[in-house]
Amino acid sequence: MRTLPLVFIVFLCTAGMPAVAGPPTPKDFQYCAEVAGQARTGALYGVHLTGDVLERCSTGCVDLRLFGPAGQEVPFVVIEDAPPPEPQEKYPLDITDYAPSGTEAVITMKMPEKRRPVTVLEIQTPDRDFKKRVVLWTSRDSKTWRVAAEDAIYDFSSRVDLRKTRIEFKKTEDRYFRLKLADDGGRERGGASIKLKYEGLDFSVEGMQKKEIRIQGAHALTALYRERVPVYDSKTFPDLSAKTDKDGNTVITLKAGLPVERFSFAVANPYYSRSVLVSVSGAEEENTYRFLARGTIYRFALDGRKEEQAFIDARSSKQASYKIVVENRGNPPLDMKAVDLLWVKQDLYFLALSDGDRHSLCFGNDTLARPEYDIARFITRGNLAQHSPTSLLAGELRVNADYAPKAPKQKRARIEKRVLTAVVVVLVIGMGYWLFALVRKIAREKHL
Repeated sequence: MRTLPLVFIVFLCTAGMPAVAGPPTPKDFQYCAEVAGQARTGALYGVHLTGDVLERCSTGCVDLRLFGPAGQEVPFVVIEDAPPPEPQEKYPLDITDYAPSGTEAVITMKMPEKRRPVTVLEIQTPDRDFKKRVVLWTSRDSKTWRVAAEDAIYDFSSRVDLRKTRIEFKKTEDRYFRLKLADDGGRERGGASIKLKYEGLDFSVEGMQKKEIRIQGAHALTALYRERVPVYDSKTFPDLSAKTDKDGNTVITLKAGLPVERFSFAVANPYYSRSVLVSVSGAEEENTYRFLARGTIYRFALDGRKEEQAFIDARSSKQASYKIVVENRGNPPLDMKAVDLLWVKQDLYFLALSDGDRHSLCFGNDTLARPEYDIARFITRGNLAQHSPTSLLAGELRVNADYAPKAPKQKRARIEKRVLTAVVVVLVIGMGYWLFALVRKIAREKHL
């Protein structure tokens, strides 16, 4: 009888612990897709993870598993199709000559002797509210010049968030640069040199002047940005249920269930400039959105050249929905035809454990944790090209008729918390009773 309370307490503690589950099998998943193609033992294979797979996987595809011909679990690694960034080098340009002439100025510059081919000229100026036509020449010997680009640089920041001080051109090894800056027909002081209007949209910049802009320096770059150049997958949302909020902004909600790297907008308006705010909501917080990104989309023409940016970069893991708010600022709503959601292409790579053609991708079980396979240490984005993997195709998804759903993680966690609370309460009561009985026993022995 003395050991009964202790045995009872141990039983209560172990009763709330979850049973140890064995390795997963295909019947533990809601969806499966057969991988077509004959595999050879030890060879490396890649399988593209389509949007259908990513939508039905849990966030980060932690529940994704691959099974071999004999039903055994096959280790794998998922790698995004985004090559390492091209290294960007920036070279300062020495200004060797400056020749003003009325409303124009010609600047001659040269690169350092040791350099790589460049493709961008970046001008540093602190000035605001200007627009200049530019012509760029390059030369190898500073005697024979070739036109590399005809473009414009501008700043409209007193009216809209638009500024451009970079000139792009075909990659060149030329060392010498000559840049001509010219006013664009602006008025005298107090006038407005930029007038662009369309159905209530006003790009006019008041108080613009014909003036020389201050050039603080210039750099040549080997690449526009130091960033990776990903390969995208995408899903188009053509039927937009746009609403207007109390501030007159356009609100679009996408029930996507996909990761995202970029939002691309198909807009019919010939001229526009709008700020865009993107928020996300997870599955557990359906109507609670949190900020993801802000950017500007625009389209207009200067000197017959189209200036356009119709996308917002906004990297996020898989979310239940995305809310896009287009700030109209009193302008008519945009005629938005569709929104494309883009994410970096993802591929699954595995080493076949045996010969056969019955590999299966299975997913749809949020009770599982992410596996930590050793293959991720050896097959990486950096060395993938050295292994020359063979591509296999995943077939159509099928619903697993043998799948027996288990309590999701959140529900299971709530149950386990309640069980643990009950165990602690009973444990405290049991210990109290046991101590009380022990004290009474000691007291009786003292009186004997």
